[in-house]
Amino acid sequence: MARIYTAQETFQQPGLPPVTKTLLVLNVLIFVAFNLLGFAGGQKGDLYNWLSLQPGDFFRPWQLLTHAFLHGGFGHILFNMFALWMFGAAVEQVFGWLKFLLFYLLCALGGGLAYWLLWPVAPAVGASGALYGVLTAFGLLFPDALVFLYFVPIKGKYLVIVFFAMELLLGVTGTQSGVAHFAHLGGLVTAYLFMAITTRSIPGLSAFRRDRIMPTEPTLVVPPTRSVPTADELPRREPEPVVEEARIVRETPRAEIDRILAKIASDGMTALTSTERELLLSATKR
Repeated sequence: MARIYTAQETFQQPGLPPVTKTLLVLNVLIFVAFNLLGFAGGQKGDLYNWLSLQPGDFFRPWQLLTHAFLHGGFGHILFNMFALWMFGAAVEQVFGWLKFLLFYLLCALGGGLAYWLLWPVAPAVGASGALYGVLTAFGLLFPDALVFLYFVPIKGKYLVIVFFAMELLLGVTGTQSGVAHFAHLGGLVTAYLFMAITTRSIPGLSAFRRDRIMPTEPTLVVPPTRSVPTADELPRREPEPVVEEARIVRETPRAEIDRILAKIASDGMTALTSTERELLLSATKR
């Protein structure tokens, strides 16, 4: 019926998570016990009737939950387990095993209660109520995941709307007998309420916003044309005063300089004393 075609948001973890795997094995074992091994004798026996969801005086409270682990035929369980395998793993990986187990059982309970209250025309069995809840959670968690529905690709968020409208129409008109459409609707509504309570928001509201979809290519951020401020934009600062070290220059009389020069002319530089050298050096720097 349906096949996940591509979903960038879904997980790629190998194998099935524990609750999904356990539910698959448990449903198959119960089906084999009742349908192939003749468990409890007769035509499935009194135990089967005791666990299936019965209308009227035959109703028992536990049947709201136990009916979800029984199936009427091979096609029934094949379709349901295929849906559980396809959608349940992704939802459980998001929820975690404990939350997913609680979610699955509540959807089964909600589906059974909706059928028993709105359309209890015959005994009901099957995990469809719980699986419609799982489908709803998948569509809300992965709204842009593509699913092939009868070879037609459709996004998860639209798949939930299509199934809700279809089950509501078939349930109200009663055009498809032998199918508990209100159980499907009950599981779907229970899943939506569960998501609303646990997330404290309106599930699916952001799924239809265009800006929610992540771009496939990285966003290019172009820096502004003038990223470095100009000199005029910088805060003005007063120039710091430059303190120059005072240089004391000893004033040397002109006659003294002439005497030193005459001494150099007659005796050479080697004849000068250290004091005379300093005086001559100071005079040349003025």
